[in-house]
Parts: sequence; C-alpha cells; structure tokens
Amino acid sequence: MFGSRHLRTLSLAALIADVMRDTGETGMAQRILEGVARDLDCTVGRTHASRMAAIESLRDVMLEQRESARAATLQAEILECWILQTGPNAKESIAARQHLEQLLLSVQTAAAA
Repeated sequence: MFGSRHLRTLSLAALIADVMRDTGETGMAQRILEGVARDLDCTVGRTHASRMAAIESLRDVMLEQRESARAATLQAEILECWILQTGPNAKESIAARQHLEQLLLSVQTAAAA
C-alpha cells in the first residue's frame, strides 16, 4: 500500500525509533532517525513538520549519547528550518536559537574540560 519513502511509513518509523530510544536502543534509534530525516527531506521537503520532529528526536538521541557537537549541528538545522518557515523573529525561531546557544555552550564547556 505505502512505499518505503511514503510519509506515513517514515512517520511510523520515527515513532518506532522513539520507542527504541525509550527502551535503551539508542544506536538503532539513531540509524532509523537518520534514514527517516534523509528520506523525508527527499519526499516532503526540508521544513516539513515530520522531518523536523525526526531531527529533534535525533538531536535528543545524540544528547543521550553525549555527542553534544552533533546535537548542536542538528539544532542548527532545526533553527534554519524554523527561520525558513516562520522568519528569524518568530517565537519558534527564537526558542530554537536559544536552544542552539545552550548546546554550543555545553560543547565549549566539554572541550575545555
């Protein structure tokens, strides 16, 4: 009925990845979310809500794996998407920018330690 790159298939895969993350399977969740984000970019576009949700979940996985630099890169992507969708001064963009600043501070702190 639906192909491997259909929006519903990829949305279901993202939900499965979230459950896997919740049960401690962060490596598998990471691989699934990376594929989901890539495929959603091709099928529905960079700023689609489902893709952004997958990137947010992937960012959280990276934080759980203590990969703050990678999480910051993902947060920068989220910020860019919000700016494209709503503009630089929208509340979503401002919140995403603040989150990115916090992540960058944690990366600097970790590098200094």
